[in-house]
Amino acid sequence: MMPEDIGKLFIEDCISKKLISKGVHNRAARMKGFRGKVMFPVDLLKGKEKKAYMENSDVVTYNLYDNIMPYDDFKKLDKDEKRKVLSEYLKRFSREEIISVWNVSKQTIYDLTYKLSLTRKRIINVPSKEMVDKKVAIKEKKAEIKKTPTAEFNISLSGNMPGKQIKERLSRILEFIEDNQNFSITFEIKENF
Repeated sequence: MMPEDIGKLFIEDCISKKLISKGVHNRAARMKGFRGKVMFPVDLLKGKEKKAYMENSDVVTYNLYDNIMPYDDFKKLDKDEKRKVLSEYLKRFSREEIISVWNVSKQTIYDLTYKLSLTRKRIINVPSKEMVDKKVAIKEKKAEIKKTPTAEFNISLSGNMPGKQIKERLSRILEFIEDNQNFSITFEIKENF
């Protein structure tokens, strides 16, 4: 490059930087001599109209959890987001409402709550309403039968079992224990090597 070209390049660079630094308020004419700041529609209003437009408006807030999102969108979320969304839904809606919107089975909802650590207890094969009604009827009949003081309830487990089988059996035993009764218990588990 020649020294004159370097000088021209320097001057062009300075001019472009000056134009950029002035911003939109002092822009050069681009349309038939119009020069000046950028005009917005509000700048064309005058008096009361402009004052009414410039006043504060009402604040509108939205909550993502007020409406249940489609199940396909829910499946696309990552695990932490699923946990947060489902826990909020369970606080705001019943399980039946979530099931009807998502069009899934009860077992799917219970599996989701278990997988996302929203419940400690896993419910397998959720009973239908007919089964629940039958169990209620059986419980009512049992309540009608008078308990005699000589009746005993005794369970004993012995033998070598894997941990999964022990968990299953202990969970079944818990179904028979009522809160208002007193029990005598001896419990021993040893790990085999």
